[in-house]
Amino acid sequence: MNLILLEENERIDTQFYRLNFRKSDHIKNILKSKPGDILEAGVLNLTYGNIEIVEINNEITCRFIKNSKSQRSTFRNLTVFSSLQRPQTIKKLLFLCGMYGIRKIVFYPLQKNEKSYLNSSIWEEEEIHKHFLLGMEQGKNIYLPELKLLKSFKKSLDDYKKINFFLNPESEHFLDPRHRFSESTEFSIILGPEPGYTNSELDFFKNLNTEEIKISNFILRSEHALQQILSQIEFLNR
Repeated sequence: MNLILLEENERIDTQFYRLNFRKSDHIKNILKSKPGDILEAGVLNLTYGNIEIVEINNEITCRFIKNSKSQRSTFRNLTVFSSLQRPQTIKKLLFLCGMYGIRKIVFYPLQKNEKSYLNSSIWEEEEIHKHFLLGMEQGKNIYLPELKLLKSFKKSLDDYKKINFFLNPESEHFLDPRHRFSESTEFSIILGPEPGYTNSELDFFKNLNTEEIKISNFILRSEHALQQILSQIEFLNR
């Protein structure tokens, strides 16, 4: 937990928050903090700052002190389109989205996906929030990503029209090293299923006016593929 993220339901006064459960355990048992200590913090979706530990009991009372730090990131304009994945993989994807500060992730089913994944508890709001938050604490990101779940392939064609990069391991082209990503321009990538696309699905995505790229000569797991493309984008924008 590299950043203590404060949420509205933890606020007890204008500047004061009460933390319990996982956050208080981390502050007491991992950070070994005591009253008067200052820790790096942020208020969810609002601002960065620090907290001063005021009181430690079963819960922790702290005072938030705003600072002038801000976050400008290329990934705040990025939407990731991902086919359905195994629930354990979805958790990793949500973590990465929270860590990198991605604006939005959209999941969609394809023919080779296991449709039972749609019934997983991972889609519950509390579960989604938890895994986003874990990534945000790791990456020191205060902005909560948005998640959208499409129940059928091609159901919302307007969403797909926004895609810039189509990740296909069969492509002959890597990401152009001359490419630059503006912090003020929205862009998106599409991440396919680990079992692969059908021919009709490939044709559909190739006809979307996207740049078809591969990110490795090796076959990657979905979460590794996402991290690989994000790392490449970050490197090009350094």
